[in-house]
Amino acid sequence: MSFHVHNLGLNEAIGEAVRKVGKRLYDGKAPTALHHYTRAETVVSIADSRSLWATCLTDQSDQSELLHAIDLVRLTAQKVISGGVPEFTAGVLRSIASLMEERRRWFFIACFCGNSDSRHHQGSYGNFCLRFDAPWMGKPHLTFPMSNADYWYQRVIYDATLQKTGLEEALGAVATALQRYTSGHNEGPMQGWMTNSCARIAAHQLLAIAVGFKREEFANDDEWRIVCCPRLNPLSSAPAMADDDFAVAIRSDVRRHIELTVPREYRLFAPTLRPAVPFTAIFPNRNACTFIELQTVREALRHNGREELLDPGAPSFAPLAKGGM
Repeated sequence: MSFHVHNLGLNEAIGEAVRKVGKRLYDGKAPTALHHYTRAETVVSIADSRSLWATCLTDQSDQSELLHAIDLVRLTAQKVISGGVPEFTAGVLRSIASLMEERRRWFFIACFCGNSDSRHHQGSYGNFCLRFDAPWMGKPHLTFPMSNADYWYQRVIYDATLQKTGLEEALGAVATALQRYTSGHNEGPMQGWMTNSCARIAAHQLLAIAVGFKREEFANDDEWRIVCCPRLNPLSSAPAMADDDFAVAIRSDVRRHIELTVPREYRLFAPTLRPAVPFTAIFPNRNACTFIELQTVREALRHNGREELLDPGAPSFAPLAKGGM
């Protein structure tokens, strides 16, 4: 029996099916403000560069949650295959987990917390809490200045059951799309390319879901992220072009990262009145930071014309004794 496939329509259907699952899984509004904890020298760097790093998934210190999610995709795919599916569908499902591992290097995250007084984050990341306003329309205030990229707010999901059912539903949607848009037995010269093309779209969209998973023991972190990745066009006949274009913006000093910056319109106009920096307030942990650290941050803000952002009246912190600790 000859093989029939509407390949571009199939890729679009796969991407849309997984996106719908992700939308339901992460449904809900972003908070009005998010917080990033760091050290004094990083505050200076963020203020001076007008940007915040988003670090590559492969450079994260703890990758266990994401690798666990990929393993879950592999096991779920095998379960679907064992239930009986056409060979082409089985080939795509078998390829997804390995492509998710490969595509980790194209996903970048900047981490935030919903809590402006998180002792855990102070101890782990630094004594300065930077507040970033989250616009009402849901698009991050910090932007990635390339038109061929996707970036969005994503809360972290800690519920293991929700993670598992979400991935299972997404893979089921992929299998359904594959069987709806194909018929016959695929054994022609284009078999490998078609299998990889479909699996690549599915892997990319599944990774966009799994990037928000963490273990339940970290639930008190109340973490949010800005996620950024190449924008894959399922209708493109040259899918690697999106990665090639995105690669221009990747920096490799210290860790692989990209820079999320103040929007261009703020750079052009706002600086005439209020110089543009990425954050809207800084709350120091006055029980822990030193007088020198506080002065360093204050001087950086003064240099950038935004000294008022250092909030001396934050109610969560005690006054800093002169001379520091």
